[in-house]
Amino acid sequence: MLPTDPPSEAFMSFEVVCSPGTPETVPRHLILKANTKGGGYGLRESALYGDIAPAMSAPTVPRCFHIDLDPETGNAFLLLEDLSYTHYIPTDVLENPLTQSQFEAVVDELLKLHAHWWEHPRIGRAEFVEPIGDIVGMALAASSEAIQE
Repeated sequence: MLPTDPPSEAFMSFEVVCSPGTPETVPRHLILKANTKGGGYGLRESALYGDIAPAMSAPTVPRCFHIDLDPETGNAFLLLEDLSYTHYIPTDVLENPLTQSQFEAVVDELLKLHAHWWEHPRIGRAEFVEPIGDIVGMALAASSEAIQE
């Protein structure tokens, strides 16, 4: 595993070897993300990948194949699609800033997310639309308890 900042978060990227004849739609590259810093970070990410993204018709996040969450500590392990083989990943935005078209694509995806949830009837708590710091905070506010059926 390769620790990142903060040290209590780690990623392991790996390639899946599939049997002959496996459909090309089956991902060949996955990431196991361990979020063990507690404080609700794992809960927030679990809410994003487990509740928010699946409720959207075309979520703009990596596919999540499994979530293992300890609700008491907030620690979580997520098995995600590894997009580094198909998507641009900025290394240092100060030295290599996004191009205008890349920046516009990011803004377009954020607009889709906000447009989907704007005054959505399934949202049951005001915290979902109040600024909480970031998209992960929004996901925490929209955990399964806050999304009404």
